[in-house]
Amino acid sequence: MKVLIIEDEPQSLEGMKRMMERLDDRIEQTYFCAHAFDALEVIECHQPELIITDIILPDMTGLDLLERIQIANYKPKIVIVSGFDDFEYAKRGMKLGALDYFLKPFDTEQFRSKIVECLNLIDQKKKERQIHHRAVEMANLGARSMRDSFLLGLCL
Repeated sequence: MKVLIIEDEPQSLEGMKRMMERLDDRIEQTYFCAHAFDALEVIECHQPELIITDIILPDMTGLDLLERIQIANYKPKIVIVSGFDDFEYAKRGMKLGALDYFLKPFDTEQFRSKIVECLNLIDQKKKERQIHHRAVEMANLGARSMRDSFLLGLCL
């Protein structure tokens, strides 16, 4: 899995980097950005399955960033971290698909637990997509088989 962390505070970013390095073997790649425009490039190129973003960033808010990535067939799991205890931020974040809102400084163990929960959700969605894809393939195969049997019956 690919994870993107968007955080402009060096101390917070460093703490999250250390945590992600030893969090879970399912994480293949972690991208770190301090600016929303850099994050947009990463999202466009790599489409990370999990995005962890601060709200207040130098060039645009994390919420504005989330609005910009609302595209078809791309639904990453989102966790927001912020130093602002503002209900409107949390409400807007949830409307944009955020699974949780952590207030800085946050409890590291709770944060770690939420990230693992997000990874589990991503795994579950991948499995559901695979099952659905296989079901569609089997349905198509069955339809072709029925068609071929019908045509063969007509010919005979």
